[in-house]
Amino acid sequence: MELLITDFNEPVMEMRHIDDIQSMKFTKERIMLPCHILSSRQDGYILPMLSTSLDSIADILQNKHPLMTNTGKIYNSYYYNHLQLISIRSPFISASRVPKKKLMLERLSNYDIMASKVGGIRLPKTPNMLHGKNFIYDMTPVVSYLKRMPKLNQAPMLMKIRVYFDAIQKTYEYINGIQGYQDVAPIYIDMDQYEGQSDLLDYHFFTYLLLLLRKPANVLESFKSNYKVFFFTKKGYLLFDMNEDLKRESYNTLVMNMKRLKPEIDSASVVSKANEKDVATAISNKLGFTGDDVGDTIDSDYFEDTEEKKEDESSKPSEDLIDPKSKLVKRAAAMLADDDSATSEEVVDTLIDQANDPDSDAELKKELANIVIQKEINGATTKTISARDKLLREKQQDIKIKGKTLAELTSDRPVPKIKQTKTNAPSLNEDMKMVKFANFDETYDSEVLSSDIAEAFASLTDNKTIGMSIIDVKVENTSTVLDMKDTYTVTLEDEYRRRHTIKVNVPRTIDGTFLYLNGSKKMIENQFTGLPVIKTGPSTVQICTNYNKVFIELRGKRFNPNIERFKKWIENPENGVEISRGNNLEENKGYLTTLEYDELAKSYSNITIGQCHYIFNVPVLMDATGHKYESTLTKQLIGYKGSKKEPLYYDTENEDHLDLISAIILEAKPSEYEEFKKISAGKKYIHTEAKILEYFIPTVIILSFFEGITTVIRKFNDKNVVFTDKKSNRDNYMYIPFADGYLSYPMSDTRACIMFNGWLNLPTNQYTVADLDERQTYIDIFETLVGDGYIAGGLINFYDFMIDPITLQILETLQYPTDLVSLFIYANDLLADSQFRSDIDLNMYRLRRNEIIPAILYKQLSIAYAKYRATANNAHPVKMSVDPDCIIKALQGLPTVNNHDDFGPMEEVKQRSLASMKGYAGMNLDDAYKMDKRAFDDSMIGVVGISTDNAKNCGKERHLVLEPNITNARGMIQITDIDKIDNLNEVQLETGVELLNPGGVLHDDPVRTAMATKQRGHAIPTRDQSPLLISTGMDSTIQYRTSDSYSVVAKQDGVVQDVDPVLNIMTIKYKDGAVKAIDLQVRMGKNGGGGMYLLNKLSTSYKKGDKFKEGAILAFDKSYYKDNPYFGNRLTFGTLCKTAIMSNSATYEDSAFVTKQLSKRMASEITMCKTIVIGKNSSIDFIVKVGQEIKVGDELLRFESSYDDAEMNKLLANIRDDLHEAIISLGKTRIVSKYEGRVDDIICYPAVPVEEMSQSLGKVVKELQKNDINRGKYLDKLDPDNKGAAYRAGCLMTRPAGVVQPDQYGKIKGENAEDSVILEFYVTYLDELSDGDKLTHMTANKATIGDVIPEGFEPYSLSRPYEEISTLQPPSAILQRGTPSIRATMVHYKGLIELKRKQYEILTGESWNEKQRLDNPYMDKQRVTNVSETAYSVPEDINSEKVQFMENVFDLQKAELGYYKACRIYEEGEVIAKGIPQMEATIEMIIPGLAHTERPNAKIQNDMLIATSLIYPGVPFCI
Repeated sequence: MELLITDFNEPVMEMRHIDDIQSMKFTKERIMLPCHILSSRQDGYILPMLSTSLDSIADILQNKHPLMTNTGKIYNSYYYNHLQLISIRSPFISASRVPKKKLMLERLSNYDIMASKVGGIRLPKTPNMLHGKNFIYDMTPVVSYLKRMPKLNQAPMLMKIRVYFDAIQKTYEYINGIQGYQDVAPIYIDMDQYEGQSDLLDYHFFTYLLLLLRKPANVLESFKSNYKVFFFTKKGYLLFDMNEDLKRESYNTLVMNMKRLKPEIDSASVVSKANEKDVATAISNKLGFTGDDVGDTIDSDYFEDTEEKKEDESSKPSEDLIDPKSKLVKRAAAMLADDDSATSEEVVDTLIDQANDPDSDAELKKELANIVIQKEINGATTKTISARDKLLREKQQDIKIKGKTLAELTSDRPVPKIKQTKTNAPSLNEDMKMVKFANFDETYDSEVLSSDIAEAFASLTDNKTIGMSIIDVKVENTSTVLDMKDTYTVTLEDEYRRRHTIKVNVPRTIDGTFLYLNGSKKMIENQFTGLPVIKTGPSTVQICTNYNKVFIELRGKRFNPNIERFKKWIENPENGVEISRGNNLEENKGYLTTLEYDELAKSYSNITIGQCHYIFNVPVLMDATGHKYESTLTKQLIGYKGSKKEPLYYDTENEDHLDLISAIILEAKPSEYEEFKKISAGKKYIHTEAKILEYFIPTVIILSFFEGITTVIRKFNDKNVVFTDKKSNRDNYMYIPFADGYLSYPMSDTRACIMFNGWLNLPTNQYTVADLDERQTYIDIFETLVGDGYIAGGLINFYDFMIDPITLQILETLQYPTDLVSLFIYANDLLADSQFRSDIDLNMYRLRRNEIIPAILYKQLSIAYAKYRATANNAHPVKMSVDPDCIIKALQGLPTVNNHDDFGPMEEVKQRSLASMKGYAGMNLDDAYKMDKRAFDDSMIGVVGISTDNAKNCGKERHLVLEPNITNARGMIQITDIDKIDNLNEVQLETGVELLNPGGVLHDDPVRTAMATKQRGHAIPTRDQSPLLISTGMDSTIQYRTSDSYSVVAKQDGVVQDVDPVLNIMTIKYKDGAVKAIDLQVRMGKNGGGGMYLLNKLSTSYKKGDKFKEGAILAFDKSYYKDNPYFGNRLTFGTLCKTAIMSNSATYEDSAFVTKQLSKRMASEITMCKTIVIGKNSSIDFIVKVGQEIKVGDELLRFESSYDDAEMNKLLANIRDDLHEAIISLGKTRIVSKYEGRVDDIICYPAVPVEEMSQSLGKVVKELQKNDINRGKYLDKLDPDNKGAAYRAGCLMTRPAGVVQPDQYGKIKGENAEDSVILEFYVTYLDELSDGDKLTHMTANKATIGDVIPEGFEPYSLSRPYEEISTLQPPSAILQRGTPSIRATMVHYKGLIELKRKQYEILTGESWNEKQRLDNPYMDKQRVTNVSETAYSVPEDINSEKVQFMENVFDLQKAELGYYKACRIYEEGEVIAKGIPQMEATIEMIIPGLAHTERPNAKIQNDMLIATSLIYPGVPFCI
């Protein structure tokens, strides 16, 4: 070697230089640290070192390493950039959350260590402070930084490799970029410190290089880099080129050379262990174990980015729960070794698919099940909440939802009582004035609904396996003209720092009554839903919550060993026992008994042992003992002894814990007791089992799985149930053997027997008590019981979600246990005797309606959470989300959510009173409704009326009484004792519709009463409606029990701010400042079944500035109500007419006749809708006007579909000129009317903006929507907070005022509307009664019209010759249908009417018959010569004293603008009014201000005003 002189004049031998080293070749000669040979050796070089300790670096710098020399201290500086670490990121893995200050402190610590080990070492803050001097760059902190990436720890192997080498490459590039340095040496790695670090989480270069070299060539190609790695030990060194040597062929060479470098390294073992670790991680991720979602960044919105904040606990590496040495992992690792191209995820997927195969390896399935349950065990244990999570939970309480904080909405609060109001209706019935149940929905909506929704979301943050916190809640009114809904957008963050966004649409209610979805009103039917725990049979208890329903049943045939011995003993004739057999369970219903007594009562009626007579039929026993004795809760009378019949009792709490059988034997034949105990008995005894996840599993096993057997026994709270080391010599005890002792309890303790006997069917002696406190143990148990250990995961879902917030509040109200295990124990205890209530006993139910909205939300959230939790630790978990329309879809799929037909207030009252056990989580299968389920139970008195459907829904659909005794907003029912029903009044005994038929319930057959209830819901308004003459007061108070659809009642005192006759909006302001709008515009009420519409319109007599009191009726629909200064505002329905009870040929087979006058009086206005869809480019030639009279065949619309002008011109060029017009007209579409009547409305639903329409179509749409747009602007001013919403200021705007967005299927109101406009034409016609129509006589006494008697031929009575008998009521129909109330009603009506007439005669001195002769000229047979000429004549002998009757005679009304308008319908030719010669008053003087228009509807002829066309109510008279 050449002798060299160093800068320090030290003679040394020439050594190897890094540039002389050949890659992939083991070398053991001394080597100098990298430097410039021909120039200054102290300048220009950076030496990176990785996975090399500070001690090793210090030894090298001080020339203490046997092979590497730092002669002349050419290296005397140590440095690394702590801030460069922060740049280490990956598109798949989020950065470590170590604060900058912490990284800086760690570097200072390293500097201190190096200063203490190497004297005079330079430790710069930045490289430029070294002025180009050589230095060592420590890359080892990169490894420390990678270890702090929580998401990387659970990433798949290939992703770890990718992130690791990317970090090394990025750091090396940074080093290369340091200014002032020309060369960067290879990365030095001290392999003496490598101790078989096969764990992927050690992040050692050699481990990762070995794994990388096993990958396919295409993968290796992507990892090639421009740096080299220098592995060294004290025995030699090895250079590896990350570009040239990175190929599969290098693997064996590397392994061989590394073996020489460090013989202790077993490379094959390194790869094998790493593969096993990777597979274990993959299984953990696949089955939902530890780890984090790769790709989710950590948002720190809630924390300031300061260096002082502590390192988050989530950054600590988590431990795998899958044992890498398990058979499952070994199997997967072997598969991975056999196929280098496969990934661990692919291998695990293959294994799981195999496990799901029914014919797969049972051991494989079992191990997978164990893995799943282990995950659940760890997830259910108490965890330390991080500082961030604690802060999030605190901030969560301040989040506001609709103006209230989450803390306010979810705080403990009492269930609000339903407020009761008193109306000021002019009724003598004080009970009827008190309104309570009508406020049920309003109380719930205003005081509870928001809290229920908030608690549904907040439940995700309460003691769940994966901690959650609510970050933000946004509530937006997203209603349209077709839907009423709020959109909740809730952002959550879980303990893994993942964000979840849940967006869900929650339907809004109108008046607490309706939903408005897809352009239709819908109503949720009242539902009788079970209380949380109900016993519905002698051996069945149900646990009912909004999450699910669990049935707990008594299972098994043998009660206990002694009963089995007793049955054998009494059957042995040698024992001299007399037996009388029989099944007495039915006779014993309602009596206090025990399960042991009932078990014997199944087979025996009497058992006589000597002088002891044991009777197992309670009524017979009571008779035999003369009713002198009775049973109590602790002492049961079971027989008598001797001729004196001394009572024999069984004390269930006897000090010796004797069971019933032992007590009988010891009393009757004590000498036989020891022999009796020797009789063999079976081992399987009666116990309770819960049906859960479609399996019946012993209740005790489910509860022990939930919380451990020790906790179950503690919560069971029975001093007789104890653990013992060994069996005692005490009789009558049951013993459950365990590996380390016994569980004992006396046979006399029935509740303990039915609970803990569930262990008897299992090999419990294989388990210790501690084993049964661990969930892992139950995998084998479930496998034994049901053949499926996987159900453990499903049971955890039940444990987490079974008790929802609503159920919890009800449990607290009822003072039931509030944790799931204790609740199951309570349910188990109910099965300790045979007492139970009927399935339809309302003591076990409560009522709910709108509450099902948050109930559905809770269920959907729990499903979303369960899906996420199952995959939370996968590489790509399923984040929490729900279908935004999940609530609406669930509602629309329920049998109890139906379209509401706007058929008047009676129909609304009927629908609001409907109640059933169907509905959400209810009894929806028709087969479930046997006879017993359809019956009427005594508990229903005071809650349910007698009316029900008389067809298939009989007993399924019930009608609540007008004021059922519902106590609070949760629908808790107060049942009336059977001996106190006489205290109930009519509003507590009859339904609302029944009360509209006074005397019906009292006199008529119940079936007919039910039919009458149903038929009144179908009643439509007629031309001449009348109020009831005899009333319960319901017709005067119905306005206070219905929505604003037909009458608007003032909630408070207030003033009328405005009545706009153009916009048809009335505005009122209450004393508290609230403003409400009342819609006075015509609305189309749809009858879904009949396909027709009814015109609904509110009218008001109030004017701007008028003041009103609370309870005042501000507006009402005159089609249903009539205002009277003496009797107030009252409901009208049906037509009051004179009827005779008699039969003739016209009444055969339910037929009837009506007179022409009755036909006209009972005419109804029917509106039909014609829907047309036209393209946006269509050209409108003609459209009918609103208010226009049309005939059949008249055009409603004429339009020309869009076409290409160029093509049309080309076509016309080839046709004769005289045919052009005809050809063009062929392309026009004519839409004609099928009805003769009046166009009352045209509504358009444009799916495109006006700007995109043809000019003519756009003009039509603008004109049609003009008033609706103005109405919308008006309402926006009243209610700016809900600007543009469908429901503003209490007014529902269902008419579009702009573009309507089609649904996801491109439809509007069920019509395809893409690039189109939908037009709805509403045509109203007058439908008179005619042949074939049906009518009913007051009650359900219906008849079919067979004939209409023409005018001039009406029947009449001799006492009233000028009053027609409008129809007949055959007495046979009254008798056959059981409707005698008709007779009573007719008698009372006739008395009242004739009394009024008599009063008239007394007051006026005029004969009523004479008045009728003048009023009804068509009935004056003496004067009628030509009916058509005289039918409308008006008498001329009206004197001045009768001027006060003129308004009633002519039935006219003066409008605000001065003109006169019709108050009823006038047909063509009918006399409206005439002058009065005696008063010297002409027709112009009587009704001045007749309008003169181009479309007259009346004329003056012979001093009479005569209709020239059909005139409807409200239409002004025009000449």
